[in-house]
Amino acid sequence: MKILVFTSYLTIPSLKGFNKNQSGFGYMVANITLGLAKNKSLNINVLTQSNFTKAGQHENLFILKRSFTKMLCFLRFNSIYSALIERNKYKKIGFGRLLLYKITCNYFNSICTQYDVVHIHGVSPYTFDAIDYCIKNKIKGVVTIHGINYLNRSIGLSTLQKEKEKYFIKKITESENLTLSVISNGIKKRVIESLNLKPNNIELIPNFHDFNEANVDRTQNIKTKYNIPKSSKIILSVGNYSRNKNQNQLIDAFNLLNNNDTYLILVGTGTENFLNSIEKKNLNQRVIACGQIAKKDLPNYYLSSDVLAVTSISEGFGLPMIEALFFGLPVITFKDIDAVEDIFDNNNLMLVEERTTKCYAKGIEKALNKKWDSKMLKNSVRKFDANTILSQYQKTLRKSKT
Repeated sequence: MKILVFTSYLTIPSLKGFNKNQSGFGYMVANITLGLAKNKSLNINVLTQSNFTKAGQHENLFILKRSFTKMLCFLRFNSIYSALIERNKYKKIGFGRLLLYKITCNYFNSICTQYDVVHIHGVSPYTFDAIDYCIKNKIKGVVTIHGINYLNRSIGLSTLQKEKEKYFIKKITESENLTLSVISNGIKKRVIESLNLKPNNIELIPNFHDFNEANVDRTQNIKTKYNIPKSSKIILSVGNYSRNKNQNQLIDAFNLLNNNDTYLILVGTGTENFLNSIEKKNLNQRVIACGQIAKKDLPNYYLSSDVLAVTSISEGFGLPMIEALFFGLPVITFKDIDAVEDIFDNNNLMLVEERTTKCYAKGIEKALNKKWDSKMLKNSVRKFDANTILSQYQKTLRKSKT
């Protein structure tokens, strides 16, 4: 079966041009796509919106050429006109980027009929025109959403983008040729309730991690690296700097803890932006903003910590949560995030009922003082095994072909 994957970007650290945008979304799309490509019965080509690339093979994937010259071949007058009309109706996009999105969608539209199915990741300005083409021309495939942007106030979308996202999600579920897949029960329920949809054409396929405990390099000592006393406890936060990840509230909650022997490590691109705030609160001795780290080093942070703290305003699934649990690290988070229903199992999470800093600080204290069963934590995420989840994607993609 020949599949065309279309996404804004995917993260492959070892591949030039695909190692710049390092995020949970990028890694997850890469894990799904590379994982599916291991099946020899699947022939997968990839087209992205953010990478200018030469055509070439990476493992079992074929990366389609996307160069400036190639893009000029798909420049259309109606794309220029549409980008001019809409340029001020999207936040933080602008005419140039919007035009590039439309040109790349023209590229996608010109080749998608050559494939048995398409797999589109995301319902956003970079995929709107491609999804519209698929619906109107009965192109078969799957559209996976990794979050619900129109319900997330922290992102601050324009009215047009919210309305288009809602419109296309509804159209996908009503179409006979496309299937909508979501990564958590929370997302599925909120989409159905907010858009008054029928659940018939919505598939739940959760995320998975690709770590293997046997392959972890345990020579790196995190406490030694950051001069943390051996007897101290570590609260870990994993996520790129953003309003949605809400690390500011975590720092404030940490500041309320009456324990000078506890440290907070912030891992993720841009977390260095917190340095001024950390210094103003006189926490620079115990809060470490280490910025972006190599993914291969992340297991050592999980293994060296005492709890993973998640303070996100919205979290479609929360990949670091299942990664932490896989390594036996307990997780504290707010009860209202979408990921909780799928991940919560046998009290493997410390759930905070209220979104107040004081309540979260109390939750951290409870999590640090509780005796956790490491084996239970690890077993609770076995259901997110890569082979199991990839089989679900294969089944859904094959079903969409018929």
